[in-house]
Amino acid sequence: MSVTSLIEEERLAIGEEAEKEVLPKIKSDQFIRSQDLRTEFGTSVHALIESAVTGEKYQIPKNKNLSDEQFIQFCSDAQMLADRFIESEQFKNLQKNSKN
Repeated sequence: MSVTSLIEEERLAIGEEAEKEVLPKIKSDQFIRSQDLRTEFGTSVHALIESAVTGEKYQIPKNKNLSDEQFIQFCSDAQMLADRFIESEQFKNLQKNSKN
């Protein structure tokens, strides 16, 4: 079962409340918005979560439009959000339910 399908299964189980959840503010928010990197950022977070679940190594590809400082912040924020999810009760419940 993929991470994405686990998340979708959890959303279905708890209904629309999952859609209303507000993500924490992160340092890279401003340039993610201004450079329209929301999809790339979300994909990176999902890939990092999947990497943690599968044990396969994942490295975020460098976006040529980001400065080195921005890229470091982008990666740091993506890893922080992935780690928060992995450590969350929601993820622990998903893992427990997927084993049943």
